[in-house]
Formats: sequence, structure tokens, C-alpha cells
Amino acid sequence: MKKMLFALTMTVSTLTPFASAHAATVPVKWLCPPTGTTTCVGPTITKLVPLSGPTISTTYQSQSKPVADCFFLYPTASPARSWNAPNRSTPWLRQTVRSMALPFTRTCRLVAPVYQQVTLAHLAVTTPTARDHAAAETAYQSVRRAWRAYLKATPSNRPVILIGFSQGAAMLSQLLRREIAPHPRQLRRVILSELVGGGLTVTAPRSVKDGLAGIPLCLHIGTINCVIAFDAFTATPPVQALTGRPGAPWTYLSGWTAAQGSKMACVNPVYGGRLSGPLVPYLGLNERTTYDYIAGTTYKTYANRFRAACEVQSGIDWLDIRQIDVPNFGGHRNQLPSLPTDSDRSIVGLHMESWSLTLGNLVLSARAAVSKWAIRP
Repeated sequence: MKKMLFALTMTVSTLTPFASAHAATVPVKWLCPPTGTTTCVGPTITKLVPLSGPTISTTYQSQSKPVADCFFLYPTASPARSWNAPNRSTPWLRQTVRSMALPFTRTCRLVAPVYQQVTLAHLAVTTPTARDHAAAETAYQSVRRAWRAYLKATPSNRPVILIGFSQGAAMLSQLLRREIAPHPRQLRRVILSELVGGGLTVTAPRSVKDGLAGIPLCLHIGTINCVIAFDAFTATPPVQALTGRPGAPWTYLSGWTAAQGSKMACVNPVYGGRLSGPLVPYLGLNERTTYDYIAGTTYKTYANRFRAACEVQSGIDWLDIRQIDVPNFGGHRNQLPSLPTDSDRSIVGLHMESWSLTLGNLVLSARAAVSKWAIRP
């Protein structure tokens, strides 16, 4: 179990967390600051690999004067023995954020705080205890401090997109529900939320008291003031799944207990809504694993290799991702990536792979939201 969990995370240096009694005095540390000079800019390169023939390389530059911000929270990243990660920026953590989120700078300014997330050593894999919930609350409070600092540093009419993966997505769902939704001015600024692998549940029918405070799920790409959220599997999430089912162990990070009749939030990042469509994967160039996002800012992408659709079975909703196997009609065929062979039985499904498999679509969705905001009445 520990080896499997470690494969889902990255390592950063850690220190003993500040005591909660001193939370109000903990300074906000930025990996990508909301104002001033930032290192979170630069070119990203995509290498489109066709079925056969040469690779097509495209270079994208960061926007010089973006009109929107992307507030990004990274996934579980600390293997320390303490319950919460330190309030500390490290080169490794900055590299992690760049390699995961730099493609968004084509559209928005990347803003990323350090947050005192629950560490790998204490990430609950069974029913969470009171101590687990306390650690999650410490993590959330650090996110709230960063969000409030961001609001103070930026114009009140500047739009922002919330983007998070895994624990980062769960923390942003708390932020939406507890801090943003009660304040209409803040809620209007959040033109889109992209929450991947956060184990997020909503009531059916929807309610302002559910896991996303009743904020709409996106019906199609280009809709604003809505949420794209999903947990990816290749089959119905197993009963033992750590995410993907209401009440699964990792859902405690979202800070909301699934009520009777709750269901998993699922929006297809291809088109919005639930319909099937082709994914635009951004796969890292790494010798260890195709799906490792800690691989720099050059990505391989493949047209019509993977498809996704929101599926439901026995009341369980998930983003179902399948690979498309195209027959070889002769001649030289380029090597294509495949989904893990054991993903149908895995208790985490495609959790580790879901960011890379959907990153291109998430980038396009962010761009569509900013365009829609710019032409709003």
C-alpha cells in the first residue's frame, strides 16, 4: 500500500508544521506570486505524434498581459512523518508546479501558493479519524490564508480560474463551499473551477448545502461560473476504492460528508456535460513512466488515442477513459501509449494518470472560459 501511494505523489522537503494556535501569524509563501516578477512563465512545447509519419512540434508562449489568473493547488507532495507539510517553498515544488500547470499560462497568469497539505505518511486509507480531519482542516486554513492574500493583491474585477489535482482539488472544493460561495463578489470572480481527482460529491437534486455549495456543473465547454470535476477509472470504481465513491477514504479531504442520495460529481473535460469525446493528453517526456508529470514543460500528445465519457452504474458516477486501438493497415506505425493493464482492478483507478490524460482539454476549457468572460454582455 505504501509503495502504491508513493507512486501517486511527489517528494518535497518538509519541516514540522506550525501549531494551529499560531495559524493567524503564518505568512503566505508563493511558488507563483499573484503580483510582481514570476518565474512561472515560459514556453511549452507539444509534440503531436500521429499514427505514422513525423512528429509535429508546436511551441506556445505565455501570455504577456493575461486578463485572468489561474489559482493552482498541487496534489499530495510530502512524504514527511509530520501530519502537515511545512509552509516552505522548495526548488522541487516549484518544478512540480511548472511542469503540471505551465500550459495554462497561454491563457492566464499562474498563481500557486504553498499550502500545509496532509502528508503522504498520514493520508488516511481507511475510515478517517478525528486526527485525520484535524490535519485536513490545517491544510484548508493555509489555503484560505493564501486565497485571502490573493484577493488583497489583485483587482476586485479580475477573473480567476481555480485549478486543482487530487488533494489540491479537494481543498479548492472546501474553499468554494466555505469561503467563496457565501460572498457573491468572490463567486462572480471565479469564472471556472477545474477539480481533478478530488473525490467530490454533490446531492441529487443539487443543493446549496452540498459538496460544491450548489455551484453548477459545466454543461458544455465555454460555460462560465461552473465546475468541471471528475474521478477517472476504466470500470466501475471498486468497493475498496480510495476515491470515486461517496464516503470513500480520500473524500474526507473535501471536508464534506456525503449525505443520503449523494453522487460523485462528473463533468467530461472534453465537451462538458457527460457525452463521450476524444481526450487531448499531455504526457510527460520521462523515462520512468509515460504519465509522469514531473518531466519539464515538453509534452507528447496523441490525436484520437483516448476517449472519455461520464458513466454511471449502480448509482456510481465516474469519468470512464478508454484507449482507442486503431488497426495497423501496413507500413511503419509510431509507438502509442497504453493505459495500465491492471487499472480495472485498481483501488485508485486512473488517479495517477488522470491529470496527464486530460491536461490538454483542461487548458482548452480554461481558454474557452476566459474568451466567454471577455465577450459577456
